[in-house]
Amino acid sequence: MFDQFRYRWMLAFVASIFLGLPSAAAHQWNSTDGTLRGEAKLLSVDSERATLKLPDQSVVTQPLASLSRADREFIDAALAKTDAMRALAYNQSHLLLRTIERSDEIPNGKWRSAADPSLVQFAIPADVHIPFKISPSDKHPDSDETFVYASSPSPFVFHAPTRTVCDLRNGEYLSLRKAPAQFAASAISPDGTQLAFLLTRAVGALEISVVIWDVALDAQVRTITLPTLDDNNPRFDLFDFAGAGRIVAKEFSAKHILNITLSDGLIKKLPCDGSSATDGGFVLSPGGQFLFFYPDMGESDKLLVYDLITSKPHGHLMIPPHPQGPVEKTIAHINTAIGLNQYRRARLWIDSADGMSVSPDGRYLMFFLERHYSGEAVCYDVERGAIVGHQDLGDDQNPDAITWYGENRGCVLDGKTFVDRKSCEICYERTRPPGEMYESARFVDVDKLAYVDREGLHVVRISQWEMEKRTQGYAAGATDDDADLPILTASPNPSAPKPWQVKAAAPLTVAPATVVAPPQSAKFSDNVPQPRWKEACATDSGRIVVRDRDKGVTSFDMKTGLRARYVPPELTNADVHDVSASGRYALLSLGSRYRLDVFDAATMKPYASIRTSSKLFDRKNEVVWGGLIDDQHMAAVTQGGVLTCWTIPSCHQVYSVQLPFLPTSAVLSPQRERIFISGAPSDGIAILDSASGDAIGGLRDNTLGGFEGKMAAAAFTRDGKKLSVAYEAAGDPLFSTWDLEAGLAIKHVKSELMVQRLAYSDQGDLLAIVRDGYRSNAVLFQNGSLGAPQAIQPSTSRGSSPEFVIAGRKIWYLDDGRLFPLPIPTLAAGGSR
Repeated sequence: MFDQFRYRWMLAFVASIFLGLPSAAAHQWNSTDGTLRGEAKLLSVDSERATLKLPDQSVVTQPLASLSRADREFIDAALAKTDAMRALAYNQSHLLLRTIERSDEIPNGKWRSAADPSLVQFAIPADVHIPFKISPSDKHPDSDETFVYASSPSPFVFHAPTRTVCDLRNGEYLSLRKAPAQFAASAISPDGTQLAFLLTRAVGALEISVVIWDVALDAQVRTITLPTLDDNNPRFDLFDFAGAGRIVAKEFSAKHILNITLSDGLIKKLPCDGSSATDGGFVLSPGGQFLFFYPDMGESDKLLVYDLITSKPHGHLMIPPHPQGPVEKTIAHINTAIGLNQYRRARLWIDSADGMSVSPDGRYLMFFLERHYSGEAVCYDVERGAIVGHQDLGDDQNPDAITWYGENRGCVLDGKTFVDRKSCEICYERTRPPGEMYESARFVDVDKLAYVDREGLHVVRISQWEMEKRTQGYAAGATDDDADLPILTASPNPSAPKPWQVKAAAPLTVAPATVVAPPQSAKFSDNVPQPRWKEACATDSGRIVVRDRDKGVTSFDMKTGLRARYVPPELTNADVHDVSASGRYALLSLGSRYRLDVFDAATMKPYASIRTSSKLFDRKNEVVWGGLIDDQHMAAVTQGGVLTCWTIPSCHQVYSVQLPFLPTSAVLSPQRERIFISGAPSDGIAILDSASGDAIGGLRDNTLGGFEGKMAAAAFTRDGKKLSVAYEAAGDPLFSTWDLEAGLAIKHVKSELMVQRLAYSDQGDLLAIVRDGYRSNAVLFQNGSLGAPQAIQPSTSRGSSPEFVIAGRKIWYLDDGRLFPLPIPTLAAGGSR
């Protein structure tokens, strides 16, 4: 029976996704498993697969999990565009209430299915807004309620302070002028046709009763007197509709549950423990047939199930032992007689049932409990009576509201904490938008979240793709800072760094440079934001990646003139670290110094991302330098003195090395086979093999013991035998040139130049781009000496000072939207080649 229903439910859900999907333009598909390459049109999509029409008119289905990020973004955009139209079409073509056949079949003679799906079918569009003026204290004066939701999936909400029923399908609402103004509690039926008001003497009633109210007529239908323990002001922990024809209520400390049939007012008492309802010990199935509850706080190891139609026990679900150990644990206590700690073995009692919820399809029950100061989540398949998942959540959750997202993908606690159904692990922590009232958010449809602020009630769309990205990011250590950034590829999960140890003497020289940039540049378009050329990263292949003045990042191919641009979210900084030697990838840090983001340089689309720390503030893991070793590996140096290398795009750690000092920056050799990492001038330079992370040696001069500062720029001669470094310092900047064959310093020179970039020309001249106030200038140290620099000022079409960038061992300057190689004087004053 349930399988047939599930099929019909999925058809309804799929129809709501399919219906109204426009004939989308052809899209270039690129599945990660290689089974789909090329152009196709999107016909339809459900929660697991997309249906596509190929150019030859054949139709294929493709699992969503196999599609690329760009493909998933395309599908999500198509669904978002047609969301309102599809919801309207679904509501017009489906009756609000449906009939479902129920079965008493007992599989294997043991457990009778307690799967009881919702009888209400609907679709809620995004961007619904119901304009109530709400403040945090604006609750009903007697019931302490604001918005009252049905116990099972429903598009209807009751606003208690104004006695207004809201329909989330269209944003319409109806105020009930004749309904009771004073009541101790209220409930709304899933189909929105009835309200129930609990009246007590504390709110002026003559007797304790339930008033059933017809919403459409704004009139009383029936009054049912309740038997209570407290005849004046009884406290009810449970008061709700079970389906449309039944009310379930439990008075605090009463040892029974009231099962009330509305058609005849008949009341039946179901036995239970007096404290069962406290802190979430009850939940109703979506169809209203079953009541799940924890019967005896602390003592019981099972959940009981009542069939409300028959008012008889239906079965029970066992609560598993604590996931981290046995049911008993050694507990310390103070013996007051002797004043000492003593220890005893004690059973881990269940301290509280924090909450329960059943998925809209009636298939899964999620139970949250606290045991020995630790929160747990247990998921049951109530069709089979089996445990699906069990997890220790650490902190006690104790949610006020538990709703489901994606039909049955998982639970959301108070609109913030997402718990996966299969693993029972927390998979995402939602960041509340500004102004959202605390604990007001909940899912009201498969992909729709409702929340309340001072302007009223809002409905927003959180798609399956969005949830997958958020879940993946959370698993990879994402924080609130990463909310709108590219999803993280993998968790940092660092292994302990290996110690710095030079195993054998090796030459410090590096492989000679071989790649040369193009002889000229294509035109750089005038209709893009002004680049910050002084921050540009460029490769010998002619690929330039630069941040612009509008905080975007532009990639430019000097050979073809093709460009691409990435615009980060508002108020998000983007720092450019490096471009791979091939020019294929760019390495950025978005939002914080804990992120490394690899982009496809040709399209500026995200390719891989990782955080060096999952903490919001973790100074030792801030990135001080990042580089692309090749198209398959990236590396970073952090404040704490650790060099780490990861694969691209999987972001698996290859190696991690503890450096002998706190680093300030680093530079890759021309062929990128070695990494030169600098601390302050007095610390010297550590040299490592980029493929293995093995220590090769170092450069250090004891005469620099008093110098502090950090590496600002570095350059190698074409033959790989010399290295020049420019240091920023609080006092005078410093130039150092090293002989890599001998491992010794050639010369150290103090300078007033604020160096931004260095490069050696093919003729052995040291070229530098230096900062002069708000401008940049180009200077030449002829023959690589650190003597008096010679300024090079090219003539431009407008006669103004140009911007400079280094690529292909040349300095290029920008003139009229095109980059030109800077002419190097053949003879400097007082010298010769």
